[in-house]
Amino acid sequence: MTRPSSASRLVRRSVGSRALAPLACLLAMAPLIPAYRSATVVLIAVAGVTAGSVLAAVCERRGWGIARFGLALVACYAAGYVLVVAPPIAGRTWWQSLTGAATGWYQGWKDALTLQAPLGSAPQVAVVPWVIGLTTSAVAGLVVARSRGSARRLAVLLPVGAMLLSLVLTDRSPLAPAVVGSLLILLVVLWARTIARPGRLHAHRPRAMTAALVIPLALGVGVALLVPLQPRLVIRDHVAPPVDISAWQSPLAQFRSYVGERAEDHLFTATGLPAGTRMRIAVMDTYDGVTWRSSPAAALFRHWGGRDESALGAAGPVAAAEVVEVEVVLEALETPWLPTVGDPVDLDATEALAPTIRYNALTGTALSLTGMAPGERLYLETVLPPSLEDADLEGLDVRGDALEDLAEIPEVVGVVAREWTAAATTPAQAARELETRLSGTGYYSDGASALDSPAGHGLNRMLALLGADSMVGNDEQYASLMALMARELGLPSRVVMGFTVVDGEVRGQDVTAWVEIAYESAGWVAYDPTPPRSRTPAEQQEQVEPDPEPRNTPAAPTAPEPAQPPTQEPVEVPPEDSEQDLLGASGWLAVTVRIAAVLGVLLLVSLPLLVILALKARRERRRRRAADPDTRALGAWQQALDLARDLGVRPGPAMTRRERAHRVARELDLADTPSTAHRGQPVVWHAPAPGEVSPLEEDLDLLARTADAASFAPDALAPGRDVDAWDALERVRAGALRERSAIRRWRARLSRASLRAIR
Repeated sequence: MTRPSSASRLVRRSVGSRALAPLACLLAMAPLIPAYRSATVVLIAVAGVTAGSVLAAVCERRGWGIARFGLALVACYAAGYVLVVAPPIAGRTWWQSLTGAATGWYQGWKDALTLQAPLGSAPQVAVVPWVIGLTTSAVAGLVVARSRGSARRLAVLLPVGAMLLSLVLTDRSPLAPAVVGSLLILLVVLWARTIARPGRLHAHRPRAMTAALVIPLALGVGVALLVPLQPRLVIRDHVAPPVDISAWQSPLAQFRSYVGERAEDHLFTATGLPAGTRMRIAVMDTYDGVTWRSSPAAALFRHWGGRDESALGAAGPVAAAEVVEVEVVLEALETPWLPTVGDPVDLDATEALAPTIRYNALTGTALSLTGMAPGERLYLETVLPPSLEDADLEGLDVRGDALEDLAEIPEVVGVVAREWTAAATTPAQAARELETRLSGTGYYSDGASALDSPAGHGLNRMLALLGADSMVGNDEQYASLMALMARELGLPSRVVMGFTVVDGEVRGQDVTAWVEIAYESAGWVAYDPTPPRSRTPAEQQEQVEPDPEPRNTPAAPTAPEPAQPPTQEPVEVPPEDSEQDLLGASGWLAVTVRIAAVLGVLLLVSLPLLVILALKARRERRRRRAADPDTRALGAWQQALDLARDLGVRPGPAMTRRERAHRVARELDLADTPSTAHRGQPVVWHAPAPGEVSPLEEDLDLLARTADAASFAPDALAPGRDVDAWDALERVRAGALRERSAIRRWRARLSRASLRAIR
């Protein structure tokens, strides 16, 4: 069998390098998939990597310099933007495409960091994968083509940098980071091995470079696999922080105003919805003893990104999705909250309103930063929540990780909740029992009648409602009480406030509040614990009206309850913030992981310098520890020549060792002298006269004579001469570096000149 020639092996290496480079660049952009969720953007990324690879090949073949390469890269970007990212179709003109190319290269990064995921395939965000793919593949190809030796391998760091950039641009749920990272390591290692030209490097250098690349990447993947899942650091949270409403006033506290003075106000008109559909304006999932508010996760609102078709599967396997198109005309809502419904697939608004909209995907709610003017329109394509029967929920468990624990709730709430649901055997039955008990035995009052029905939903109001002979309240109180009782039973519950759309026109009196409980597969299911508004307590309360004392000191319906209200009454205003151990086990782990990530990036950036220092140290150690004294003496001479090369001295090869020694000494001395007499003039060596020999020249001459003796003498060197040679080398190194600045000394230490030299 004929063995392949060196030329054929070199061709295969070149082809392999050109095939692995675009694959590594594409894999580096895989973390962007969850952020965009668009097949069009994947094709744009593939086109960018392909264009960059072709551009690098053309530059290599034609021998273009950096300037021509830069101009070609800009032209390729502009042409690709017009033809691939934003082609002049669907109403877009050529001029709009060209102007978009002029601003998209910097505006796209801002949009990609601030828009709500999924970003979609709009040109203003799709330009980012195009730029990353084009630039990474083109520059990597240029580095391979224009560099020599070990520097060629630095090209493999570009896909690694592209992956780091993709990770900070992606969503909070990256695409299998351990798998993607492992595959990228494999491609990087294979690519690094194919880049090096055969015969140019010593056998130990590819292994050292490969190890230097693999070790930090392997550590990164190991951390991803071994460290428990922590909330991801998403850079858009720091570049453009989302709107945080956790400090805003609870919308539920305004409930009484809608059914009171604003009962007849025309708030908005909604078309496209079935009669009786409820539109939400706020979701509250944490309770501080005074009001229901939004937890930190539910309180973060972002720009709406683009069409999100993943919502089409949000109904789960228990019900089919119903998609509707809704138009909302705003009138006198006078609140930052925007009415929404279901799981939006797409969201748009009139020109003035659209830029101010922020959306929370966790709760399905939206708001406007500047408020709404009458006549503004909101357009929704959304998936309506399915109508579920009790039988649909019987086999489902609740979601254990849906919400965080509340602050301490009076024990009586849990006692009564367990008493009411004693016969329930499933979470769905327990939730239905709470709803039925509250809506079936309570009475509705919005405080407009002569009977006193206090507003609010603090602990005192909840205990008074629970301990009264007859429960009286409105949606605000009943929804709050059911949510608290459900939490005491371990059911993940939250309070939702919104409006019921009957005939399209929505007025203040249509305000409502309900409870949602999270189930596996089915998602959030709505419960309405409020009694019918026609069920008022007037007639019954007239019988007990002469004795108002039971209402002032409510009696509990169970044995332990009479003593509970007085003991719990002082807890009207609990601590505003429950202290959290931010530096507990998970906190320290998160800090450690972030520090490790920063150190890993610094290590990755400094890899080329560390590799140079490591290769030089290994080379000197190998020469100093050689088994033969003659070899050690020759190693000291070679080490001196390497020092000269790193300092910029290039002695000609057609010289004897002693001639080279004196030539190097004179050039090093001239480099240190402040005189200008010899600058720009060639150094001509001559035999040194007595008194002209400097200490540096004496030591170099000693190294040269010792090396000659080791090479040409019939006998081995006398014992100790190799040690003298290495001592002379240390004096040469100290003398050559002593008068130079710290910058020049470090330039010499990090110089690759001696590594490229041919022995």
